[in-house]
Amino acid sequence: MKILKIGDKEYYLIPRSRKIIELTERLKAKNLNDLIFQGLNDGNIKILSELIKSFAETQEGKAAFTSINNVYDAIDEWKKENDTSYVELYKIIAEVINDEGFFKSKMTKEELESQLANPISYVNLQEIAVNTATKMMEQAAQEEFRGHKG
Repeated sequence: MKILKIGDKEYYLIPRSRKIIELTERLKAKNLNDLIFQGLNDGNIKILSELIKSFAETQEGKAAFTSINNVYDAIDEWKKENDTSYVELYKIIAEVINDEGFFKSKMTKEELESQLANPISYVNLQEIAVNTATKMMEQAAQEEFRGHKG
């Protein structure tokens, strides 16, 4: 859990399994890793907003935001107060998710910082591996089929 201060309000960022499942299903993401690193890589503020809306709770444990527009306003206010970009909010959320063990594997602080500094490497390496394996399997199947044509 991390406390996010915006203006005179405090929001508790609390990832929970049910929130993560609901979020990834709603956004049609394969998993939380892909959602965060792809969102960060693409500079997708909508994904950031959905993450905050899903994880932010009041001190009483209730959803902090009822409208995505309220989240957009909170992000703008946070950026102004901290004189930084929304990318820093992605980093805060990624740290919370990592600390709570919701990534595929828990990363050291250095590993997480490396992933956040270069999210494209994470996304592209997985995509390249899948595409390469798919092409190799297709080629092997074609060769096998040619051999049986006779």
